[in-house]
Amino acid sequence: MFIKEHVNKINSPTWVRINEDARKMIYREQFLQEYGGNFVKKGRYVSWEPKFDVSRIKDKYVVETPEGKVELIEIFAKFCRKHDLNKAAMYGTLSGVRNHHKGFKLLKVPE
Repeated sequence: MFIKEHVNKINSPTWVRINEDARKMIYREQFLQEYGGNFVKKGRYVSWEPKFDVSRIKDKYVVETPEGKVELIEIFAKFCRKHDLNKAAMYGTLSGVRNHHKGFKLLKVPE
């Protein structure tokens, strides 16, 4: 019924069900039961954000890639060099100043 990859793709059948259908609240609940996460209001429409529990992970950086995969990183500077990323911009994604940096998001840093 739903295609997870299309939920934030404007005018896809899944996006239309979640945002513009008369039964959108029912569809949103079904989608969240199947995939988890939550919906965030962005202007007139909502967008889905997956939920990732990072509370159990210690001593590793958690990074979400542009493809939506979550990676555990031990050496953050090396990862940034490999992917041509700015460390300050990545920290900005963690604090909420930026939504992403070149599609990457920093989700958690070691305590």
